[in-house]
Amino acid sequence: MRTEDIEWYKPTEFYILVVSSYVKIGISSNWEKRKKLYEREFIDIEFQKLKSIQFEFRWQAELLEQVVKWRLRRWVVPGRHEYFNLQIQTVLDCFYQTKNELEPEFIKHSHIHKKGKNRWDFYRQIAEAYFKY
Repeated sequence: MRTEDIEWYKPTEFYILVVSSYVKIGISSNWEKRKKLYEREFIDIEFQKLKSIQFEFRWQAELLEQVVKWRLRRWVVPGRHEYFNLQIQTVLDCFYQTKNELEPEFIKHSHIHKKGKNRWDFYRQIAEAYFKY
């Protein structure tokens, strides 16, 4: 999806799933559509949504998603940057710590989504600046 096609100011949820023995994080502005895609992708693999947190804007959910992914990158499943080989509580703790740290300063980071593909490097820099990971 092209950056200019993304609805950055649309309400979006950050979700945490369990897929087989892995924890997966993601964001979606339309969970029902996303769920149908997962049902087709996973076919006979069971998945369960464990947590869902609603954000006012998509850019906020993406910021948190990307910083959490950078913080947990050591435990990522090879080839699957949103899947982690961790206990669910570890992922939840990381998410809430990240949210508590960044949410009061969302306004400082509200421009990042406008950087196009360069935004990925900004997310990494935020993870490094705010957290030792």
